[in-house]
Amino acid sequence: RFVSWMLNGEVVSNDAVYTTTEVTESREYVATFEFATLEPRTVKVASNDKTKGYAVFVSPMPEGTATDVTTGEIVTVRAITQTTNDVFVNWTINGEVVSTEETYSYAGAEAVTIQANFATLYPVNIAQTSGGTISVKQGSTTLASGDRVASGSLITITVKGTGGQWAKALLINGENVLPSSQIKEFTTQVTVNGVTNITATFA
Repeated sequence: RFVSWMLNGEVVSNDAVYTTTEVTESREYVATFEFATLEPRTVKVASNDKTKGYAVFVSPMPEGTATDVTTGEIVTVRAITQTTNDVFVNWTINGEVVSTEETYSYAGAEAVTIQANFATLYPVNIAQTSGGTISVKQGSTTLASGDRVASGSLITITVKGTGGQWAKALLINGENVLPSSQIKEFTTQVTVNGVTNITATFA
């Protein structure tokens, strides 16, 4: 809450709206604030998908592994991912994003549920021999080898022979999806549900 306006280290007003005298020199006004006393309220933590990540209290620490705490203090929470392919996205309260940082402090007076939202991103690995090209896109975005995409994303793969070369095989996680061993250019789409390895050979 607002406390005062200060000028040269002295309080000039305790009102949020302050009208100065006639300005005849440079001045630097400082607005000072303090945390208002909060009535104890219950703050809960939740996860959009516990298989991808969960939330814990940093302060104050509740007993055991409780998912709620009743306090009049500022509540700080932290998001923790389950695997290396899982990433933290954001914190939401009543569906509204309040932070994208892994640690978030709530100083509001209302009882709320703070939800940690997670997603799974899998790498798309692209390898090829000489004689042609592989193009991998997610929508209009071209992916480089090692780029990560969200689970369930649709990617478009195009192989094209160059010069006198033709596509001989297109392997997606070891399975050849090329309908023929002699195709100049071929395009297919794949839904990413895990680490995706793409290899093409030309001859």
